[in-house]
Amino acid sequence: MADMKAYSGALKTQQARAKGVADTGSETTDKASAKQDEVKSTSEKETAEAEKGIAEADTNIQEADTFLQDINGFEQQLKAESTQANQFISQITAEVQKKRSSKHQQDCRAGEPPRLRTEVEHQTEPREYEEQDPDGINDGAHLSSSSPLHPQGSGA
Repeated sequence: MADMKAYSGALKTQQARAKGVADTGSETTDKASAKQDEVKSTSEKETAEAEKGIAEADTNIQEADTFLQDINGFEQQLKAESTQANQFISQITAEVQKKRSSKHQQDCRAGEPPRLRTEVEHQTEPREYEEQDPDGINDGAHLSSSSPLHPQGSGA
């Protein structure tokens, strides 16, 4: 009977240890489950943020494409307008030259000597050889010394 009491005590001890292991396992499982829920929640939030970022990037790409198309259209429009402006200037210049030539021929036929141009005509006449002065001072400093427009050049 003593053996039975010892055996019973051993079983109770073993049962207590098994219960401790089971309790520890249950606590570990609960902790792991809580951690899994936390990770899942964080993962879902990050996935939603990534999807939102992707959608925003797609929108930005579409807007950039539209903007580039607008710029290309505007450039083409400017080129077309520039071409039209150049054609208009050429037509006006040709018309002015034609009228001057016609006037000169009429004056020559009428026997009138060629008249001097007025100051206004001189200022409005297109200048083929005029160079731009970057500082705005008409001192000829921007011209090379061989330029016919340079104050000390061969043309001055």
